[in-house]
Amino acid sequence: MSSKKAKLVNIQEAFWLMPHGPARRCAIIEAMKLAKENDKIYVNCKWQLSTQDPDLKYLLKKGILVQRREGGIRNTGGYPFSWKNSSKRQSYLVLTGSK
Repeated sequence: MSSKKAKLVNIQEAFWLMPHGPARRCAIIEAMKLAKENDKIYVNCKWQLSTQDPDLKYLLKKGILVQRREGGIRNTGGYPFSWKNSSKRQSYLVLTGSK
């Protein structure tokens, strides 16, 4: 009898090559745990993953992943630019408990 070892995949393989389902969710979680300490998955911009992905929705709902935002410093240059962002805000996902 030969026992098959589960092949470790990186985040890109998990997202783009695996079909949706429990195996893909486990691969995403394991890849994020094995990645560098503050690894982020950037979402909701052109050419990036969307939080409408069924597996990401599931992981967000269960509290395994957390969505955060960074950037978006306000410009204090005065009227008419005082309420515009000087830089683009970016959403990203991290494992719960990560900084």
